[in-house]
Amino acid sequence: MVGHGSTYLVPRADGRTRVGATECRDDHSIEPDRGRIEELLKSASGLVPTIDRSAVSGVDVGFRPWVGDGAPILGPDPEVE
Repeated sequence: MVGHGSTYLVPRADGRTRVGATECRDDHSIEPDRGRIEELLKSASGLVPTIDRSAVSGVDVGFRPWVGDGAPILGPDPEVE
């Protein structure tokens, strides 16, 4: 995995490269957004200048847990039994 800002690249065994962002706190939509995809490709081009000429083979949208202070979550949640 290689990172550039909040964007990361993960080379896959099949020759494809996964491009992703570690966070986007202002959008809770599960629908892919063309503008975000273009932003990711532009950011990724800081590491691989020709990546913006690559074909996009798929788009995934997902959510990750996040806490306000940015600290890792370790151990059981005291509010969950």
